[in-house]
Amino acid sequence: SWMKSTKDIYTIDGKIAVTDILRHEKGLENEINRILPLHNLPTISVNTFEKAHRPKHVKYNDVFSKSQIEMIAQEWSWEFSTLGYND
Repeated sequence: SWMKSTKDIYTIDGKIAVTDILRHEKGLENEINRILPLHNLPTISVNTFEKAHRPKHVKYNDVFSKSQIEMIAQEWSWEFSTLGYND
């Protein structure tokens, strides 16, 4: 129950109601700096300490079981499809 879909934060009556959705996989600093100039705001620098020290060998299937991965895929299918994530 703690991993419910976030579709409602992006939509009103089932239609996307935001102009930009930032994806952390593309780098938050890059994504934030992509939209700041659109609002006449200066770009920023984000502390990347966590990313620099995260173990690169850990994959999602090292953490979740097959049944958990299937539940996540079902619950988050809208996000995966809409935001361009692979199954």
